[in-house]
Amino acid sequence: MTEFSPAWLRWRQRVDLDEYEQRWDKQAATGVDVHGEADLIHALALGLDSRTTPVSILDAGCGMGRVGIELSLRGHQVTGIDLDPDLLARARRRLPTIDWIQADLATLDLPMASGADAASNSATFDVIAMAGNVLPFVKDGDRAKVVDRLGHHLSPGGLLVAGFSVNVATRPAAESEPPTAEDYLRWCADTNLVPSEAWSSWDRAPLTADPGYRVFVHQK
Repeated sequence: MTEFSPAWLRWRQRVDLDEYEQRWDKQAATGVDVHGEADLIHALALGLDSRTTPVSILDAGCGMGRVGIELSLRGHQVTGIDLDPDLLARARRRLPTIDWIQADLATLDLPMASGADAASNSATFDVIAMAGNVLPFVKDGDRAKVVDRLGHHLSPGGLLVAGFSVNVATRPAAESEPPTAEDYLRWCADTNLVPSEAWSSWDRAPLTADPGYRVFVHQK
């Protein structure tokens, strides 16, 4: 299994997982909406044509499962993937009925379910969600591979929805330089994914002249 990126190791060294998990719970308990990503992904999933219910969703880089669990509670068939076993253990504890899988997104090759009718031997999903700044935590040399593997696991007509910080000239250098928007669009094009939408936030705020965060929707 591929090693963690230096950026991820630095994040783990400075973040207390109990405190991080409780932060989201405390915000939700005070009425703060912590499900902006799930709101958008849910709406996009419901807008897909000719899809049976429930919609199959792959939560790529699922972490502790905040997004995937909410999507499951809204009736979707969710699979969660992450490389970090500690985060996956917390996700399993919170909702054990979801299929939580430890795997590297750069080499992802999920087998097709037994008895499924598909054109390949790999599992495919109606929607693949990559929320929570997943790409900036991936090794620079593996980011294009991640997009390629996610495209491989996307059903024809399915959507890849990704939100992450992007590298812009006005932002100071970070611990790990995030990809540029142009990089990501090129990787998607190389994987034969067609751009559909782009916003500067999960609540569909329009792009500004130099946004530091983007949400992209591509279709296969």
